[in-house]
This record gives sequence, C-alpha cells and structure tokens, in this order.
Amino acid sequence: MSTLDAKLKKDRIPFTKEGSRYILQSAKIDFLRYLWAVVLPGLAGIGILAYNILQLSIEGGRSRLWIASIGFIATCLYNYNHHRKTRKANSNTIILENNLIRIKDQQSFQSFDSHNTHSIQGLVESMDDGITIGQVQLLDHSGKAHTLLGFKDKGEEFVKSNLQWYMNYFESHLQLETHSK
Repeated sequence: MSTLDAKLKKDRIPFTKEGSRYILQSAKIDFLRYLWAVVLPGLAGIGILAYNILQLSIEGGRSRLWIASIGFIATCLYNYNHHRKTRKANSNTIILENNLIRIKDQQSFQSFDSHNTHSIQGLVESMDDGITIGQVQLLDHSGKAHTLLGFKDKGEEFVKSNLQWYMNYFESHLQLETHSK
C-alpha cells in the first residue's frame, strides 16, 4: 500500500486504483453517521416541538421543553452543514494519470497538466466546535479554482500538515514548481 492509499483511506476519501491510475470518486453518504448526526436529532427536535405545541393548545400550560427542541434542531442543522461542506468538497471525480489530472463534474470533463495549471493551493476553515476542514484546489491559468479533494479533522495542525502533504503530492504529480515552501 502506498502513502497516498493510506492518506486517502484515513481521510475517508473513496478511491479505486487501476494500475498506476487513481480514481478519487465522489463522496458517498455514510448512512449510519448521517442517521445519528442529522436525521435523529432533527426528528427529536420536531417531535419535541410538536409536543410543545400540543401541550399549549390542549392544556394551555407551559412546557419547558422549548430549549431541548431548539437544541436538537440546531444540532441537526449544524451537522447537516458539516455534511454538506464535506460532500461539496468531494463532489467531483478526480482521475490521476501520468502527470495529468482529469476532473469530471456534472457539466464537463477537464484535463490539467503542467502547461495549463498555475498552482495547487490549500484552504483551511476552522469551525466553532474544533473541527477543521481542509481543501486542496487546483488553480488553472485563467485563475479558476477546481477543488480536488476535501477532508476534516479535529486537530487544526493535523489538517494543515495533511493539506501540505496533498499539495506537495499534486505538485509533484503534475511536475509543477513547488510554490508552497
């Protein structure tokens, strides 16, 4: 197993290897994680909210579960936002061939090599809960950014280190001059 294989597996980026060719596929939904993080808190929040509304209409009394309802719904929305960002960062199919990167999205199929690629850049976004999201992007000569992959972790330093490794890998793969030293 190569270092790239290990990094992709650790960062939960689905890929297949065909000889020397890597295909980084669109992120798949982890249904169990999605169920626990998004669906169940959303259902709990809606259920408690419905109970609160029934409690008010039937008895005219006050319920103290409004905060729990808001908490569950906020958790659902927050986790959905994390999930959406991760899927968006890994929405394209990336094919790594000999000194060439092919990006396939819903509209087009583009190829990049050292002649039409300006640089590889990394973006880091820290969330409020300590989760850090990293993205590796390819900048073409027209200045357009193409997301190659994205990943998240709790440690910002780990994400920055991992991001630098991916940037160096893609620069080396395309045989670009290293701009990020």
